[in-house]
Amino acid sequence: MLPGISRNINDTLSATVQWLLAGLLSATLWVALTGGGRLDLGRLTLSLRGWDRPLGLFFILLVGFALWGWRRHPHYTVSEVAGASGVARIGLLSLVMLVPALWVTYLDAAAGGLDSYGYVSASLLLASGHLQTVQPSVWLGIPDAIKALTPLGYLPSLDGTAIVPEFPLGLPAVMALFLRLFGAIGPFLVAPVLATGCVVLTFVLVRRVTSIEGALLAAILVAVQPVFFGYAIQPMSDVAATFWIVLAVTLLMRERPYSLLAGLAAGLALWTRPPLGLAALALPFLPITKGTNRPAYALGFAPGLVALMGVQWVLYGGPFASGHGTADSLFSFDMLAHNLGAHARWLIVENTPLLPLALVVAWRFGHRRFLWSALALFVLVTAPYLLYRVPFDDWEMQRFLLPGLVFLLMSAADGTQAFFARVLPRATAPLATLALAALLAFASHTFLGNRGVYRLADSESKFPRVGAWFSAKARAGDVVLAALHSGSIRYYSDRTTIRWDQLTLDTLPAVVRAIEARGGVAYLTLDGNTERAQFAQRFGKAPDVNIEYVDRVRTVDIARITVR
Repeated sequence: MLPGISRNINDTLSATVQWLLAGLLSATLWVALTGGGRLDLGRLTLSLRGWDRPLGLFFILLVGFALWGWRRHPHYTVSEVAGASGVARIGLLSLVMLVPALWVTYLDAAAGGLDSYGYVSASLLLASGHLQTVQPSVWLGIPDAIKALTPLGYLPSLDGTAIVPEFPLGLPAVMALFLRLFGAIGPFLVAPVLATGCVVLTFVLVRRVTSIEGALLAAILVAVQPVFFGYAIQPMSDVAATFWIVLAVTLLMRERPYSLLAGLAAGLALWTRPPLGLAALALPFLPITKGTNRPAYALGFAPGLVALMGVQWVLYGGPFASGHGTADSLFSFDMLAHNLGAHARWLIVENTPLLPLALVVAWRFGHRRFLWSALALFVLVTAPYLLYRVPFDDWEMQRFLLPGLVFLLMSAADGTQAFFARVLPRATAPLATLALAALLAFASHTFLGNRGVYRLADSESKFPRVGAWFSAKARAGDVVLAALHSGSIRYYSDRTTIRWDQLTLDTLPAVVRAIEARGGVAYLTLDGNTERAQFAQRFGKAPDVNIEYVDRVRTVDIARITVR
């Protein structure tokens, strides 16, 4: 056999074995971290209860391939799998493969509260071919009855006869597609699927400027970043918006850029999260995307921009209006100091002080054009949220910055790998990369565990459980007075809900009488001590109202409410 052909066959075989070994090691780690169980991947279900089987197969394959390679290609095959480079690649690949499995394991498949219900229910609305849901409100007999009939995640329509989604429709549009493909679970698969796509694109993007080990390190840094991980398991828009921006940059950062397709991806980012407009417009002008055909990019970007402005005009009354309010109500320079301090603090807490250190290393050893582009994108993504009026100060506020933060992580990986290659022996550098990736993955795991992210699906299961209660025990004409559960009860039981937090001491009795006049029963849900206190403060002095508690589901009290 010709040497070149033999080498190509050996390359393919080594790569295949590395993937198999990484998969077995990933399965072992998955069982160790989760205790094992069933892993549902759409129509494919895997069951793994113990770590001994995949670990045993790992060593059998490793030893078998090493012996085979030693007999035929002792200096090449064994080093590819058992040498420093081979060990590092297998370890890094196993971490890359492990994280998506964890996303599916801890997937929050509940439509509850404000955001998740708003996005998921809007996808059902789009799948039905509508942008609004008619809400007859005359029967309530109270002023502004439509507001009481508007669940969380929605707004009254301009004419006051229907409700419309509060959130941008970019994510619900993708969820509607997944709904068609995978059924009811489809909308909840969007986040982990796009997160996996984002990790793959990160590898592809960084591989263009550094080694395989550096690209794998970048993929791991993005995958285990606490906010990225936390929102890869929730039906939220943060990971989706990040995916579209990363896809657009990947399409542009080529020898022959796909400018039109990149524009389409940037338009989807805008449609998913409008404040990304600054970053989307700047993409063709970055140092790493100077070969962009800008007219073609603009042509691709235009449909997303037109769709966004058209939907906002129809739903909210103007091309620059939104479901969250006007720009004046959302942003203010008065918030700059607070937001700058909070974001800077959590940026260090979540990503550890190694991130700014790695960026300094990237300036010295990495690709400066990539670093400049990453910094520019981070600033453009962050700028609107430095003026955001909502005074967040917790670790999850970093989700707004994700579409820019991931590029800082990519540049940090590039610089770190270049530094290791420069200062460490050739046989040691790949192992140092693996050690750093494992250390940061462990730090992220600890951070997420301390903040209850792995328990999120269990805590959010109260929403479908409460909905199932009303589906089983309430009649079609019954009405539920709810606040946090005002949307999820509709989603899971198809029962009408009324926002008790939109009622007053005078209108509550009138609403209950209206429900009874139509032959229905008025129910009440109070979730946790906070809602109980809010309800008592709001309606505690209503002398004609009688509340009879009938059940409790998790933290939610369920009661019948009547008027004497």
